[in-house]
Amino acid sequence: MKLTRASASVTFCLALSTFTQAQDAQPAQAVSAPQTRPLDDGGEPIGTVSGEKIGADAIAPGVIEDMSVVLERERAHAGEPVVNPKARHGGQGTWVVPAQRFAKFPHSGTRYAFNKWGDTRMGIGFKRVVDVDGAWFAGQGGEDAWAAGVQVVGFRAGAEVARTAWFEDIDATSSYFALNLKSVDRIEILARASLESSGWYALDDLAFHVDGAERVIDFEDTEFGKKLTGSTYASLDWETGSGEFSSQSGTDYVHAPVTQPLPGENANVVTDGLPKAGGLGTNPTLTTNFIGPKFGDSGAGFIPPDTVGAIGPNHFLASVNANLSAYNRTTGARVLNVALSSFFGAGVGDPRVGYDQHAGRWIVLASDFSTRVYFAYSLTNDPTGSWFKTNINVSQGADAGLWPDYPTLGFDANGVYFSCFMVPAGMSIFAVDKAPLLGGTPTMGTVTAFRGLPYESAIQPCVTYGTAPGEFCISRTGPTSLRVRRVNAPLTAPTLANVGTVTVPVNAAPPNATALGSSPALDALDGRLMNSIYRNGSIWTVHCIGVSGKAAARFYQLTTGPLTSQQVGTISDPTLNYFMPSIAVNVAGDCVLGFSGSSTSQFVGSYLCGRKSTDAAGETGVPILVKAGEGSYNNTDGNGNNRWGDYSLTSVDPLNDIDMWTAQEYARSGNSWGTWIAATDYNSCPPPTAYCTAKVNSELCVPTIGFTGTPSAAGAPFTVTGVEFLNKKFGLLFYGTQPLGAAFQGGHLCVKAPTKRTPPQNAGGSPTGNDCTGTYAVDFNALIQAGTDPNLVAGAFVHVQWWARDPGDFTGFGTSLSDALKFEICP
Repeated sequence: MKLTRASASVTFCLALSTFTQAQDAQPAQAVSAPQTRPLDDGGEPIGTVSGEKIGADAIAPGVIEDMSVVLERERAHAGEPVVNPKARHGGQGTWVVPAQRFAKFPHSGTRYAFNKWGDTRMGIGFKRVVDVDGAWFAGQGGEDAWAAGVQVVGFRAGAEVARTAWFEDIDATSSYFALNLKSVDRIEILARASLESSGWYALDDLAFHVDGAERVIDFEDTEFGKKLTGSTYASLDWETGSGEFSSQSGTDYVHAPVTQPLPGENANVVTDGLPKAGGLGTNPTLTTNFIGPKFGDSGAGFIPPDTVGAIGPNHFLASVNANLSAYNRTTGARVLNVALSSFFGAGVGDPRVGYDQHAGRWIVLASDFSTRVYFAYSLTNDPTGSWFKTNINVSQGADAGLWPDYPTLGFDANGVYFSCFMVPAGMSIFAVDKAPLLGGTPTMGTVTAFRGLPYESAIQPCVTYGTAPGEFCISRTGPTSLRVRRVNAPLTAPTLANVGTVTVPVNAAPPNATALGSSPALDALDGRLMNSIYRNGSIWTVHCIGVSGKAAARFYQLTTGPLTSQQVGTISDPTLNYFMPSIAVNVAGDCVLGFSGSSTSQFVGSYLCGRKSTDAAGETGVPILVKAGEGSYNNTDGNGNNRWGDYSLTSVDPLNDIDMWTAQEYARSGNSWGTWIAATDYNSCPPPTAYCTAKVNSELCVPTIGFTGTPSAAGAPFTVTGVEFLNKKFGLLFYGTQPLGAAFQGGHLCVKAPTKRTPPQNAGGSPTGNDCTGTYAVDFNALIQAGTDPNLVAGAFVHVQWWARDPGDFTGFGTSLSDALKFEICP
């Protein structure tokens, strides 16, 4: 579905959309993969394959835009409604074959028709007089949306000639309704409303006699999601509805993700096959939290929001359908609030956001649900500054004629990666070489497509930390298996490796999530993976599953060498539903999961929980309610489902690589949605601080201690530095667990005995003469993590000071002393 502003001009961003349909259809430049290759059980080629380079003709000319350009577009279209061409907009109901995920109760085969939007009066015309024998009826959508009954009226030449009794067996089992309407040329199906003034039902195997021969319309020769109204499918006239019904007063809905069944999927699984976590893990401390984008913000006029957001050095950047907002991370003040259509210059949805910690840049990605994925990469770590923007025609090569749905996003040091379900065929992965984006004048790098992969709901490229052998991508192949792929550098000509599959405890898609005042229950989507992280040799991922009739969150940690399952945990509750989960993992191996939560006695709220790396495998803390729901939520779409959302996002703070932030949806008062942004803290250690007094050296400089990084038993380097020392002189760092402030060698001894010291090192600096260009540096985390000093453990306090030679020392001791630094060793 394409999201556009009413009367939006093509001048929104001509440089981003200058390609005609003919240009879109031009073939991509392909690097052919072998045509014969053994497949694994999921239909995936075994081994490594080459990709298809997307030609320059399929990539819009890149532009660099300052945010002032976006704000000008925003002002130019202020007040214009955001228009979703597939929304109801006050129109009547239509006959539609449901999308595959919503085709739950067919009588035969897999397809049937239903009354979209729940219209209570729907007609079908016949080309000539017929005898209508009967049809099979069932419920459609959420249970509370099912019609309370149906009645069928027969017409001939515009006059009513017969009417059936009411048929009330509308439920989860398709039941036969004998109509026995003789000599009619048109029928109307009347429905008793069950939700507002609407009622949904499924119609299958419509049987009638014409000229003594029986015909049965079973819909198996149609496509999932096909609109029948206005067509002459099966040589019948499928009419627009004419009932009096409200159905959510025409709110705009973003379509639910298009799906296909996974092999072996069993919706009747009532347990996940795994002992439940006992809430014995360690939760983080909740720190900063504030409201994020909400329904009614600029561009945010859609249901569901599809919440995403990531933390950066100075901002939190959040996006929903169809808004982009940035917040001061300290105060929560919003500093940017624009429609996505203003940001990209085109109508888009299903946004993705990420902060690329490798390059200090932001990424925003979205689909136009037609042929293109829109791509933006910031020029700095300020999301309110300048951006490089382009868009890519992904519907080429083997994907020609298909359209991109549910884009995902990941990145590593080399590239940016996304995947889409190319409807209605299979999955494709796209790899973007990042190097040209980081040049003085950013340009779009090589884009390579790996097409025709088996349908697996969603392929999630990892947000990759540190160095990895390639970019890992993970997906769910069925109720007991996860698949891992890897994109291998160089990204000017990458390859895709099928790493293999991992067996996991059995799981099934979640049921709809009950919530106070919500009717029907909320659509909890399906069992697809929601996001993924690669860190320290492990892939982490999360999804929603069903546990004993409730929606629950399940996370996994997989090791990649060799590929094995390291731990699995399920966050469930006998009363509460937990759904739309996402996960982040910090440098210490701690993780935080964010999700929505609800029950029959509780409005939908925002939740989180977490675990320390030292907790027992599979355990997390008991979920914490971060933002309570404020009211009931009832926004039923045309399929009869109460749509909530399709994902959320949790991310790691790049400032310390310890804290984690999450953006989650909750129910606001007034039957609308809001999002809530929350920061968590697993680092109870205060930042390192300087103390004590340095000794002035013979060149009248003041040697000064400093640091970069975080002291950690598991983290990246924590470098203790010394500057303003004499050049070419040897020095060392000494440390202990207690502070001191006693007179020593004409200065101050700032560390109490017993002390230890690092090996001497030369200060370097100017090769001749005497000045203060000498410097020292020690990675103290290397000492901590070596494990040779039993005092250097998580939670311990350490005090350090630099000592160096100074032959011209005024005090006669021949030494130089810096001030000191104190810090706590974090986990």
